[in-house]
Amino acid sequence: RLNTRVGVDITLEDLNRQGYKAVFIAVGAHVGQELGIPGEDLDGVVSATDFLRQVNLGQLREVGRRVAVVGGGNAAIDAARTALRMGAKEVHILYRRTREEMPAEPGEVQEAEKEGVKIHYLTAPSSIIGKDGRVSKMECVRMVLGDFDRTGRRRPVPVAGSEFTVDVDMVIPAIGQKSDLSFMPEGSEAAVTRWATLVADPKTFEVAGMRGVFAGGDCVTGPDTVVSAIGQGRKAAIQIDKFLGGDGVLPVHPDLGRELAGDIIEKETPRVATNHLPIERRCPGFAEVDLGFTEDQALAEASRCLRCDIKEG
Repeated sequence: RLNTRVGVDITLEDLNRQGYKAVFIAVGAHVGQELGIPGEDLDGVVSATDFLRQVNLGQLREVGRRVAVVGGGNAAIDAARTALRMGAKEVHILYRRTREEMPAEPGEVQEAEKEGVKIHYLTAPSSIIGKDGRVSKMECVRMVLGDFDRTGRRRPVPVAGSEFTVDVDMVIPAIGQKSDLSFMPEGSEAAVTRWATLVADPKTFEVAGMRGVFAGGDCVTGPDTVVSAIGQGRKAAIQIDKFLGGDGVLPVHPDLGRELAGDIIEKETPRVATNHLPIERRCPGFAEVDLGFTEDQALAEASRCLRCDIKEG
């Protein structure tokens, strides 16, 4: 059922009363994490997820002239490149670690820099300053890398006396995402972690404290890969089928035949470079940047496959 908000238009209790014996929660993690610094409530501060959503839906027509994006992941790069395409004159990314620790795809980072995005490493915001209720400046501090944290990366440590201020009129936090669990019933016994994820049984995927309610994907693991979410959905389907009295056996697809095709090339073959739209034609606007391959390039790239012996039939 489309255009139906769980927790507003319908509740989990309503679904139960309507005869649904099992519910699977897969709401993802699409709420931007807050920076936790003064001034974050000023006009002109919008999370990367909200910013990208509003642009995509045509709800945001203008951006600031000087935009600061805080973060080092793919969402930060997407937000920065989008701000340029929306007409920003300057876009700065502030990242508290070094280039080596940056989780964004290296190719995306390179394209952003080619387009004019300025990346400031070992830099973190300490407060957002406003004028007449709107962002006007950002106070920042230089960082150094200290001891390793629980993720295996070195922890950024502020450098005393290194504070400085930059003029900005829009700030886009892109430091992570969390799940929106506001639809959960009031007084629910469901266990929720401090990272706003649901606690679910790792084998059955049933939410702790909620019989017949299952969950998987980012709302359980936190932001992860699409492959991980799909895998959990498949495993959860088996467990839900068993919960409802089934045997938990998924349909088996016919096996693909195998046949060696073409000559075996034992020497290493370099990757074919992707064609890109020239820099001067990218902004403003949203023309496709990755132009793909010509037919000859596609054939050359396909011939690099280590195993090309799978065929249908």
